[in-house]
Amino acid sequence: MPNNKKLLTGAQAVARVLKQQEINTVFAYPGTSELFLCNAILNTKGMHLINGRGDKESAFMAAGAGLVKPLQACAILHGARGLTNACGAIADTRRNEISTIFIAGLPSLSSQPFLPPHGEYNLIDTIGKFTNSYEEITSLDPQEFILKLGRIISRTKEIPAGPVLLGIPQDVLEKKYIPADFNIGNFRSQNIASKNMLINKAVRKIKESKYPVILADDYIFKTENALKALNNLTFSAKIPVFQLFYSRGPMLFEKISVRKCPAFFGYYKLDNPISQKLIKMCDLLITIEDRNMYSRVVGQLPPCPKIAITSSRDKTIKNNYLKETDVIIEGNISKIMESITNKVEITENSRTRLIDWDKLRKIKIKPDKNYPRKYSFLREKIVEIFGEVLKSVKNPVIVDDSQMFGGMVAKNYDNLPDKIRIFGDHGAFVGAGISYATGLAVANRNLNVFCLLGDQAFVNGFQGFAAAFENKTKCIYIVLNNGESVSLFKQVRSQDSRAFIKDKRFLKNIPGFSYSDIAKAIGLKTYKIENNQNQKTAFRKALLKSLKLNKPVLIEIKAPSEKDAWHGVWTTEGNEAK
Repeated sequence: MPNNKKLLTGAQAVARVLKQQEINTVFAYPGTSELFLCNAILNTKGMHLINGRGDKESAFMAAGAGLVKPLQACAILHGARGLTNACGAIADTRRNEISTIFIAGLPSLSSQPFLPPHGEYNLIDTIGKFTNSYEEITSLDPQEFILKLGRIISRTKEIPAGPVLLGIPQDVLEKKYIPADFNIGNFRSQNIASKNMLINKAVRKIKESKYPVILADDYIFKTENALKALNNLTFSAKIPVFQLFYSRGPMLFEKISVRKCPAFFGYYKLDNPISQKLIKMCDLLITIEDRNMYSRVVGQLPPCPKIAITSSRDKTIKNNYLKETDVIIEGNISKIMESITNKVEITENSRTRLIDWDKLRKIKIKPDKNYPRKYSFLREKIVEIFGEVLKSVKNPVIVDDSQMFGGMVAKNYDNLPDKIRIFGDHGAFVGAGISYATGLAVANRNLNVFCLLGDQAFVNGFQGFAAAFENKTKCIYIVLNNGESVSLFKQVRSQDSRAFIKDKRFLKNIPGFSYSDIAKAIGLKTYKIENNQNQKTAFRKALLKSLKLNKPVLIEIKAPSEKDAWHGVWTTEGNEAK
């Protein structure tokens, strides 16, 4: 009979492994099944247990904690209640390719046949389909526990990144049956070495081409050292780079810096004369980490040969521009680009003379100022002031959960400092931002976190303020109040000019609903920037005062909803025919 002194509970074993993986922050909204695990976390030196004050909030916070550096936190959720309530958050985390661990406490093995309230038929198998990988402990066999826990940990390190889910019954967490000297083993991430044949084929195509062009998606920022590898490749192969631009839905994502990649020529847009000049000449298109380069977003890509460098073959192939003769290389994109660079170096030859980069940079891109000047604060000054303030801020990070606000910022992106990190939401879960930003700020106290919000993002997500206030989170939330859903009105009236004429209230903000009053009631410091002549001064002062506070702050900016104020933000038609 084994000696109990040499055994751990399942909860103690999980806590030990999380600590070994340097996952030191745990967000939880527990029920009865998870109490032993929460207590084990609390009793593990160097680990921090945070009550997320909500199911989806805890899930978002755990994922948000790892936006800058992956796997900084995990979330503990209560069986069916927690998982079903957090299902949208789990799916959104997968779409945004954020590595994190969700642990769900399940009914005890003896109770499961009777389906108690926190149980559900095939719960882990059903919700697990929204993750990259999932496991469920089904017995009190220590070997099963060790194997499945190790497997889940290993899959957090695979690419493409994404969440994993582990379901653990209550009695498995509570009983002492895991040998104290257990080891989950040294699991390696998936094989990221690309086949030499594909690398060599890509190198030949690059060397044979005269006018190659690189088109990158913002998912490139998910891979460590990817920008450095991109710069080395473009320098060696003399290839200009563009980045995919989003003109509707979530529109604000991190942009490649010319300082970090001098071959970068800006966004790939159908009205950008530089990108259109080069794409017409292009005889080889190289896409990097493509997730959304389908025709509605990019229009018709040139019919030339293509090379796709991606961490997810399936997510790239679905966009339907690759032919059987094209090259697709799947794996760690940094290592793939490094392998190509080592073989492709182009000397100072005809290619650099064929494309005069200095001349291209002199092509003037007409600024989008086709709106009345009375809206200049909204369309220009907000970002100008924000950018000026951010220049003096250490480690600034923006989490965007707006649409029109983010689109307006994207159009003025170059006013932001190069050091800025920006995380938009490709899953478009409007209401994720507050908790993403809170998790990031809680787990990374060295960062200065800003969160951009619209009306729906605030209404759907303000429960996240509870944990932000409780943990004295240094985060500045900026909500743009334009009085209505400008994007939805714009979209529906592009097809029916009289839509919602009978009842405009349906798409307008809630009458008498004050963002500032709600945030203040929860405990946040609040500032309200009225729509008047003092906006510039008031906004700058609010930002500067907020940065001095060691607590969460909400800044509400009143903005116009008139159609001409938002001209050029949110396109109502796709680019399929262009």
